[in-house]
Amino acid sequence: MTPASATTSQDHTYHALETQAFGLVDAPEKIMPFTTPTGYIHILRHLAPHIVYISDTEVLSGFDGEHIAQLRGWVGQVVVVVGDEGHGGLADTETETEDEGRGGRALARQGNWWQSSEIVGLGKGVELVDAERVGDDWTRRVGGHE
Repeated sequence: MTPASATTSQDHTYHALETQAFGLVDAPEKIMPFTTPTGYIHILRHLAPHIVYISDTEVLSGFDGEHIAQLRGWVGQVVVVVGDEGHGGLADTETETEDEGRGGRALARQGNWWQSSEIVGLGKGVELVDAERVGDDWTRRVGGHE
């Protein structure tokens, strides 16, 4: 899903997302545009998907994850993708210590909203995955492969 309109400062990001979205579907009609930053929430409430991957940007996740919290109960599982701009390092299957031990970037030290949120964690409805591992996570969750 991509925003239906974008401001001049967001044109580059919008076109990058649009191009990526077109590459993921076999027909452009499968892309559902929305016109407000939270418009995707209403779409997802009606679709009620089993799994939703949402980028950890303030526009999509909201201030302190407020948009993510609105989706709980309406969708099966929310997966917050951290490190979209290549600054990530935390995955839902690793601890901060394991990540640092391998020389990882450990986003957990930067004070992100999901560090102290009560809705984030295994079995709490919202999980985290590193942007570099989204494909593996998708294969595990959707494809049923371990």
